[in-house]
Amino acid sequence: MKIGLIGAGNMGGAIYRALVQKFSPEDIFVCDHSQEKLDALGVTHGFTKVTDMLPQVDVVLLGVKPQTFAEIHLDLSDKLVISIMAGISLGSIAAKTGAARVVRSMPNLPAQVGQGLTGWVANENVTGQEKDLVQEIFTSFGKEIEVNEEAMVDVITALSGCGPAYFFYLTELLQEKALTLGLSSDQARIIAETTFVGAAHLLEKNTKTAKEWREAVSSKGGVTVAALSHLQKQKFDVIFDQAIDAAIRRSQELKQ
Repeated sequence: MKIGLIGAGNMGGAIYRALVQKFSPEDIFVCDHSQEKLDALGVTHGFTKVTDMLPQVDVVLLGVKPQTFAEIHLDLSDKLVISIMAGISLGSIAAKTGAARVVRSMPNLPAQVGQGLTGWVANENVTGQEKDLVQEIFTSFGKEIEVNEEAMVDVITALSGCGPAYFFYLTELLQEKALTLGLSSDQARIIAETTFVGAAHLLEKNTKTAKEWREAVSSKGGVTVAALSHLQKQKFDVIFDQAIDAAIRRSQELKQ
């Protein structure tokens, strides 16, 4: 199967680099209006016009921005179409492109370093064999979760698509607090980043769950418990829960 990627921006470029590691570079085609981006990626088959690329591929991976997609007029009726565009529904993609076989997905930012999580849903016309290929594509840059209802893609968007921002925000807050407590800018950055990245690596080992690690570091009557008790009294869990709900609502509002 020949795979054509439309869009060589940050995410598209990361996906291309992952795909050529898993598949033959001869089977991966990329289209972007910027020849400079294509040259920077060192693509084997690069195109600046979509119409020149389409006859060569069986699968089209839509990696453009939603507003750009609105300006594109393509006949993809004979292609398996995989969208990584936020907020564009299966129905809209099918109606816009004439595609019968459509996958809608939401990869998150760590896909750029091969540690992404992609939630995806396929319409009823996508075959089991095609789903296997979709899984291969997504696992080239991280892990994947298939869901059966399109509404769950909005849920994954709020949890995982937005998730890195929650992590970065906590890191930012810890760094700012370190500064106010008298540490230098470099020291504050090192403390915040190393603390959270180190904790993430511990969790990655799969020897304990997040709850078990939290309990392991929370000695009864100790310093950590004092901080966590304050968060609980201030209803941090409720606030965070409501934030996720707000993200889901916004994802649904933006869906086209």
